[in-house]
Amino acid sequence: MSYSSSGYSARVEMQLLLPGGESLPVAQSGPDFLILKQPAVRPPSPAELVVDVDGSVSRYPCFLMNGISGARVAVECQPRAPVPFTRVA
Repeated sequence: MSYSSSGYSARVEMQLLLPGGESLPVAQSGPDFLILKQPAVRPPSPAELVVDVDGSVSRYPCFLMNGISGARVAVECQPRAPVPFTRVA
């Protein structure tokens, strides 16, 4: 059996942006949770999950339903609606 690999691995970085500009590094994300790289304690609030894959950035508005108490965080995230493009004449 032969195995060939391109040797490429994507660079992935995730951050949870909180009100006031605070940024918490994220280790793992799932459909309704995040696992932070370091535990934190914060009250319930809106937030934004920023996912950077090889320089291509996606942003997901979230709500921290129960706030943050530790490293595992329950969230409700949805992809940001595309901004309509308006052509200027």
